[in-house]
Amino acid sequence: MDTGIEVLVIDDDIVTLKLLVGMLNRLEGCMATGCTSARRALARMNGQETSPDMVFLDINMPEMDGFSFIRKLEELGFNGALVLVSGHDQKIMRTAEELSKACHLRVAARLEKPVSFSTLQALMEETRRPFAHPDRHCRDELAKDLPSALQRREFFNVYQPKVALTNGAIAGVEALVRWRHPRCGILSPDHFITLAEQQGHIDALTRLVMENALHDSRLWLEKSQPFSVSVNVSMLSLMSPNFMNGMCALVLERGFSPSDFIFEVTEGRVLEDTRAPLEITARIKMAGFGLSMDDFGTGYSNMNRLRDYPFDELKLDRSFVTGITSSPATLKMCHASIALAQACGIRVVAEGIESRDEFQILKQMGCDYAQGYFICRPMTAEAMKLWLSAHWFGFAP
Repeated sequence: MDTGIEVLVIDDDIVTLKLLVGMLNRLEGCMATGCTSARRALARMNGQETSPDMVFLDINMPEMDGFSFIRKLEELGFNGALVLVSGHDQKIMRTAEELSKACHLRVAARLEKPVSFSTLQALMEETRRPFAHPDRHCRDELAKDLPSALQRREFFNVYQPKVALTNGAIAGVEALVRWRHPRCGILSPDHFITLAEQQGHIDALTRLVMENALHDSRLWLEKSQPFSVSVNVSMLSLMSPNFMNGMCALVLERGFSPSDFIFEVTEGRVLEDTRAPLEITARIKMAGFGLSMDDFGTGYSNMNRLRDYPFDELKLDRSFVTGITSSPATLKMCHASIALAQACGIRVVAEGIESRDEFQILKQMGCDYAQGYFICRPMTAEAMKLWLSAHWFGFAP
């Protein structure tokens, strides 16, 4: 399979366009082309069997601006990475990022003009394909293949550790599911979770993730102190009458306790209603599982509900973390969110930490735990065992 990254740059300024395309093509494995019009870029993408792996998009353009193009990308079913580029202030960029997320697009970065070669180099190293971006023919196959893939157990877990900011002690790992598709390659959850929900297979997929986590945990329990394993769970599964009983039975059958596991649920899905999630989250806690609100800050948080739900943990979305070194407003919002959660007796995990500066700032803020590439990339259970052995006394930044 070709491992090169195909990049499309869209910018109405021909000088900026040529500069970006030229710098990108200097990077190994990067194949960049440019377009000065969002409309022409869209027509080009519509006429191709495969979409680019990455799109660099200037927000402020004539005819069709970046916001309109983002909506068109959603209609097109774009599954690659989106890089937002602009000379405007960070508030405009943040708004564009939020719109992109609402349109189910994956934002790899927000870049301010002028963009340096070193910035592009770091970005491409970070986003160089850890898993496949299916073409249109492959995406059509996924819907057909999902039921049989579950039977063949083509899904596997990778794990990312969570460490205490005070002393670097290992506090837990998060299980992240991947699909090893025979033709499309290794796929991230972005490509199949919604599909599993739509087809009614999300319960079976979550059970498989839990089975993998129970099996894999045996690899490192002998070598390290006990810690929790976090599993992402859809609210659709939690609303299934028999799901929770099935999870409890599975965990106990394998010799574990529900208290060894944390269920992570996304903020927006929890808070979009009141009565059902209140009942569901209470039952999770009564069963003995930990409960974490994932991606805090990406939905429409109601602080009263945050107080009323029985969460043990809150995970700050990486969009908060990535701005704390450059945006005073983001820094203040992050600090306020940490203080609010801790005032409610909820521990806080900062996701997406990618630098020592971010790690140290969050430590100074009093944030409880950290997770991100700066600490460790997601890895297989076997690799996780080796990492834990090497960090027996904790992570030292």
